[in-house]
Amino acid sequence: PEQRDQVVDAVVAGYDGILLGPLDAIAAIPAVEAAGAGGVPVVAVGGALVAGDVVAVVADDPAADAADAARFVGDAVGGAGRVLI
Repeated sequence: PEQRDQVVDAVVAGYDGILLGPLDAIAAIPAVEAAGAGGVPVVAVGGALVAGDVVAVVADDPAADAADAARFVGDAVGGAGRVLI
């Protein structure tokens, strides 16, 4: 409900677009529909919604992101040491 209210507030405030990282792919649908009804395009970040009209979806690959992070940290500590994830 809080995320939906934030989207509605952005529509009322006259924002030109919304980047939305939906906390729940189903619960976010009414917010996206409200934005669309207000003429405000929505880009879903982090994953698609199960319904609703978004103009684009920016998705990630958590396993690949974690592998990249692990390589970065490994390089940063010279390949040896203790690291907490």
